[in-house]
Amino acid sequence: MIESNELRLGNWVKWEDSPVKTIAIKKNKLDVLVKSGDKQHIKNLDYNQISPYPVSPELLAVNGFKKNLLFPHLHAYTHEKYHLNINIVGHISEISFGLIPQNMGMIFQQNISLHQLQNLFYVLTNNELQVTFPIKQ
Repeated sequence: MIESNELRLGNWVKWEDSPVKTIAIKKNKLDVLVKSGDKQHIKNLDYNQISPYPVSPELLAVNGFKKNLLFPHLHAYTHEKYHLNINIVGHISEISFGLIPQNMGMIFQQNISLHQLQNLFYVLTNNELQVTFPIKQ
C-alpha cells in the first residue's frame, strides 16, 4: 500500500493492473484519472486500492533513459539530459545523480516504483518526468 505522504499530484500508480494518474490527494482517499480508450474519467479510490507501478527497462527507455553501455552486463540506465543513473540489481535499485555516478546516490531495498522515480527526478532536477508508457504488443 502507498501512503498519502509518498504521493505528489501527477504521480502514476497502479489500479486494477493499469497505470492511473493522481490528480487529488486527500487524507483517506485520492482521485485518479482513468483512461479507457479515447475517454477519461475521474475515480475516487481508497489507498488500499492502489499499488506502486513497477519501473521496467521498457518504461525507462520510452522516458528518456538509455542503457548504459559502459556496464553492458548490468541493468544500468542513464537519463540522457539530466545524468540520473539507475542500476537495477535483482530486487534492489541504486540511484545516482551527476556526471560521475558516485557524486550522489542512494540504494532502495526494493526496486524503485514509478511514483518514487517521479519524486526523485523532480527533487534532483527541478523538472517533472514526463511519463510515457510503452505500447503493449
